[in-house]
Amino acid sequence: MATLDEILLGIKTTLTDRIGGTLPDGLHAYDETPSSPLLPAIIPILRSIDYGASMGRSVDDVYELDLQVLCSTASEEVGQALLRSLVTGYGPLSIRETVEASKTRQSNYLGLPATKARVMRLVAFGLKFRAAEIDHVGAILRLQVITAAAPD
Repeated sequence: MATLDEILLGIKTTLTDRIGGTLPDGLHAYDETPSSPLLPAIIPILRSIDYGASMGRSVDDVYELDLQVLCSTASEEVGQALLRSLVTGYGPLSIRETVEASKTRQSNYLGLPATKARVMRLVAFGLKFRAAEIDHVGAILRLQVITAAAPD
């Protein structure tokens, strides 16, 4: 079982450690919404929690989060290419593949006990925003995290 804070930290640690080391400027995954994120960034936004959903033989809590993926377009081609690499299903920078690869022999994901995680879908792509007088581009991935509920 994992708490929301543990899930957010697991997302941050998994994505920063596994993807960040492969990028020249790193990847900035957050466990809370920053006021001025460093880019490229991944910011998890909690969408829902289903407490005690019946999944198989046990009772689990199901968390759904949007992963906001943000890239600078100071160089339009570089920012767009990086965004595509992060949201694609496979490859060394793929967020989906990174979450899947975090699985251990005990079927734990994100470094958390009794927890499963999967990127379910791309919700939006090519979102434009402006911060600090710089244009940015982004996407949203939907992440589902299933963790054993606390015992009664």
